[in-house]
Amino acid sequence: MTKVGFPPQLIDWLISLNHVIKQGWAARVTGDVRRLTGHAPRSFAAFAREHAAAWR
Repeated sequence: MTKVGFPPQLIDWLISLNHVIKQGWAARVTGDVRRLTGHAPRSFAAFAREHAAAWR
């Protein structure tokens, strides 16, 4: 990341975020999507299928 010009602070932040994800600390599922949007959450695969025409 340094070679392509990422600032050191961003690199540190990304490494920290990666650690949080790897440890599973961000794996908890909440009801926030439904609460904020009024709709049930969906998988990325479902989203991609529903919007495939946008990438064609």
